[in-house]
Amino acid sequence: MGQVRHPVAIFVVIILAVIGIGVGVLGVTGNSVLRTTTTSATTPQSPVQTTYAWFKSLNKKDYPAAVAYFEPTARDMMEWGRGNKGWPTFSKLRCTLVSETATDTQVQCTFREAQAAGVGNPDSFWEIDMHRLGTGPWLIDNYGQG
Repeated sequence: MGQVRHPVAIFVVIILAVIGIGVGVLGVTGNSVLRTTTTSATTPQSPVQTTYAWFKSLNKKDYPAAVAYFEPTARDMMEWGRGNKGWPTFSKLRCTLVSETATDTQVQCTFREAQAAGVGNPDSFWEIDMHRLGTGPWLIDNYGQG
């Protein structure tokens, strides 16, 4: 593991990185929905905490919050289930860390997925892959059943 730096310095660097990424994404996409990205989605958390927070946004059908947990190049992965109103609800969620390096991690979650129109047969587990830059937030770059 690397050196632990002063928490205030880390926080400032993270905030500046998030602002820079956000401005760049909005400038390129012009997507007004991303303007409502929640703070919790961009606050650094552990990989497991990030995953639980993402599932919470799915259950709330909160598209801006859910998409904010993704790397910009992977945000199209949230275009499923006929949009956020068609997303299923997840219960009995249990997530565990499978692997973690300084920049990449994988979390596996088991759950009970409610049947939802336009989604198909419910799954019972997903693997969630995430990436981060420096000490920034973990952002999802892939998920699903292998």
